[in-house]
Amino acid sequence: MQKLKKKIARAVEYLHGKKIVHGDIKPNNVLIDGEGTAVLTDFGLSRLLPNYSVEIFIDYGTKGYLAPEADGNSRVNPYKVDMYALGVTFWHMLFKQKPRPDTEFLRQVQEANLSPSLKHLLECLLQTDPSLRSSASQVIEFEAAAAVTAAAAVVVVVVVLVVVVIVSVVVVVVVVVVVEVVVIVVVVVGVVVVRVVVVVVVVVVVVVVVVVVRVVVVVVVVVVVVVVVRVEKVEVVVEEVIVVVILVVAVI
Repeated sequence: MQKLKKKIARAVEYLHGKKIVHGDIKPNNVLIDGEGTAVLTDFGLSRLLPNYSVEIFIDYGTKGYLAPEADGNSRVNPYKVDMYALGVTFWHMLFKQKPRPDTEFLRQVQEANLSPSLKHLLECLLQTDPSLRSSASQVIEFEAAAAVTAAAAVVVVVVVLVVVVIVSVVVVVVVVVVVEVVVIVVVVVGVVVVRVVVVVVVVVVVVVVVVVVRVVVVVVVVVVVVVVVRVEKVEVVVEEVIVVVILVVAVI
């Protein structure tokens, strides 16, 4: 649709540039070749005019595509009539409808969900006041501006996507680094804690072993002393036994 509009508009611009008006622009007079090139045909009503401000009586053309001022009762600018017919042709291509005498083109265009550039173009072509209607060269300028706007929009989208990707990568890298740091800290703290726990356990075990050994030695000494006393029938006092035990404990 976009390419066809541009090619048809260029064909009309070429004719008007040669001071030729077509006189019957409509979809039936636009042929599309195998390469998608639009060809404007049927020049039976076309005229070569002396200038762009000339006004003539127009009582020909296809109903529905004729401009409101072309009623055959007054002189009108045929270039403006061509542009109105071009607008109705674009409308027909867009809405897939045939124009009727009661069709409100502007209202339908304004209510339709169209891009701002396309809506503006159709509004400029379908003006009922011919003085407000765009020329063929202005249509080409609209198309060029729309193309630039579309290209700029694409560039903006690409830039935004690139920025989003870069930010996402940075965020991922930062998260990975933070996670790695946390893991390292946890590992280091874990190692330190494990070492401390091991040292404490070893110390406790050593202390327990020492205490147990001392107790065992004391018990053994006491048992030996008691056995010796009984076997040898040696009379000893309790104080002497205690002294012996204390000496043994002190030694170990």
